[in-house]
Amino acid sequence: IDLNETVNFPIDYTGTALLTAAATAAGTNFKVLVKAGWIENGSLFTCLIGNAGANKTHPINTAFAPIKAIDKERHDQFKYDYELYSSYDKLSKKDKETAESLFAPILEKSVLSNFTTEILFKRLSENPRGCTVLSDELISFLEGMNNYSKSDQIGFYLSVWSNQSTTIDRVGNPIPLFISNPYLSIIGGLQPRALNKAF
Repeated sequence: IDLNETVNFPIDYTGTALLTAAATAAGTNFKVLVKAGWIENGSLFTCLIGNAGANKTHPINTAFAPIKAIDKERHDQFKYDYELYSSYDKLSKKDKETAESLFAPILEKSVLSNFTTEILFKRLSENPRGCTVLSDELISFLEGMNNYSKSDQIGFYLSVWSNQSTTIDRVGNPIPLFISNPYLSIIGGLQPRALNKAF
């Protein structure tokens, strides 16, 4: 209500953005026991529908600002750790025997905006708490869903929505990625004229 009264953010867009940001922050830490044997995660696939200039982007950016700030801190730490690891990795075998062992760092990241399908698989595999796809123009994300490869990306997203475990097998990777409990939320904006094209 304050955001609506002070900066004219539409209440429905702001509420949807806040719910999706809360789902991102909660990740796999919280589940709902619907009844015995039926457990649901809180991931959300959301879409803010409105014409250009309807103020869809600002509520999303405001709701996700704290999460993006945490992602930035994690990114900076990862960059530092990766540079240390790269220096270690370049050492000779003899020098490695006397140096402190280092392992390749893993990037913890909650929000993805510009990514390939392969990176999405990697992030979901390495971030057991889950991730959120934030697409300013959701039509671009939806249109690109099956353009990357001939594999069934729509089927993958539906499996993720149902929190079904999945493995990703690729020729270049001798060990398949195993995502035991995929958790993914999606949020973005869409103009009404693109609805037929999108869905």
